[in-house]
Amino acid sequence: MRRRAFVTTTVAAIATATAGCIDRLVGTSYQQCTEAFVPLREIPQSIHTEVETAVADGSYSAITLDYPDLVSDDTTLWVIDDNRYYTHRVETGLLTDELIFEETTPRRTDSGELKLSNQTSETVAVTVRISADDDVLVDADHSVEPADDVVEVDEIANSEYAGDKSAVDALPGVDFPTELREYRVEIVSETAADEHSETVTIDTHPWFEFYWVQITDDGMLTGSLWENDTGFYSDEPNHSKVGVHWACTEPPAGWPAERHE
Repeated sequence: MRRRAFVTTTVAAIATATAGCIDRLVGTSYQQCTEAFVPLREIPQSIHTEVETAVADGSYSAITLDYPDLVSDDTTLWVIDDNRYYTHRVETGLLTDELIFEETTPRRTDSGELKLSNQTSETVAVTVRISADDDVLVDADHSVEPADDVVEVDEIANSEYAGDKSAVDALPGVDFPTELREYRVEIVSETAADEHSETVTIDTHPWFEFYWVQITDDGMLTGSLWENDTGFYSDEPNHSKVGVHWACTEPPAGWPAERHE
């Protein structure tokens, strides 16, 4: 596909700390994003209408299209709010070009894991079933030993610290299927004192890391951890995917850009 720089020129330069992407910058070329997934909410505001219309209506026609030059041919658009994904293509007409989005269900080899942290003093029997569209895709039984190197937490959040990464990696777990989509997850744990169960709906996505299941004599504490939530299992600096380490967005400055003086 023919490439060109995507340039936005206005009278004033405006950068907001809350927008999450660059709105208008004088003499700025947006760098092309070559990541596999690009969140819709991080697309520069100046081309949001183009992208949102194409997603809602299936296509968008214009003399000049900006989205195809902002991303790579293989980039998948990710609508975070409903966890849907779209590939794109361009059909060239006599007077206008047409941007066409088609919904897809992408796969990721490392699609996330359900981690089992046994905070009792006894071995716990755990059954995990993962299903989609009424089809059981995973049916796993585990005998989970007490997690001596991982501590009990009060909530599943980045503000808590469960243990170092090696201890977390050593915990037993169940891999999610490779498709990034919505799953129904059933968890049953049998402790010496009682049996506990939980059924939840979980969306796996490009930033999904773990679904954490902490088992105690009183029940289960569960929650999702994203790749941003490294404080939960690491005392190393947090390399946020909503910051300079995420190739396709850089809040508060916004979408990576090159200034032309």
